[in-house]
Amino acid sequence: MVYTDGTYLIADSARELELFVKQNKLPREHLNSASYFPYYLIPKDYLYRVIENGGKVISAKELREIGIRKYRDQQT
Repeated sequence: MVYTDGTYLIADSARELELFVKQNKLPREHLNSASYFPYYLIPKDYLYRVIENGGKVISAKELREIGIRKYRDQQT
């Protein structure tokens, strides 16, 4: 699953995020895969494309909670 709060894009796995970015022809320079949990900073011109192609819109709080949970899962 791919999630967005309208600014950031995250996914259930780094692979899924990279595939979504590639399949939707999003600019790769906005992809940060070096952090503890990979994310994509969505350029405003691409937000509609992200949502139209399956990005689930959630609140910033929910996005943060998912990121924290994924980080904790990776640590165990």
